Amino acid sequence: MNRIVAGIPGSIHAPTSLGVNALLKHTDAHPVTSAADLQELFTGFNPREGPSEGAATRDHQRNSRANWRASSALDYEVWELLPKLGGMGVDSLSEKTGHSRLDLLARLSELRLTGFASNVEGLWCKSK
Repeated sequence: MNRIVAGIPGSIHAPTSLGVNALLKHTDAHPVTSAADLQELFTGFNPREGPSEGAATRDHQRNSRANWRASSALDYEVWELLPKLGGMGVDSLSEKTGHSRLDLLARLSELRLTGFASNVEGLWCKSK
């Protein structure tokens, strides 16, 4: 039905975990063991991995969202340049990347919508 199915694995000794453990074992359901796993499922980006590291080699290839929008390395490039504290303007990002303000604003908007970037008074930074 074209839906993401995920489950949190439980103890093998707990009868209440039988259903989810069987689902994870016998279907294409994704095991969720951290908040980063959920981020990766719904946005395709795992902050612990780059866009071409582990995500491209794991079983998550069957879910195109798991490659953190592999079609746009610019998203990752922009995210990497954003500071954790303070902020950076679009002009500064344009100088560092060589990309147009319009392209950068589109990427920053996408990062903001997915929760990876925030904007305060025109300055962009990584979301906390």
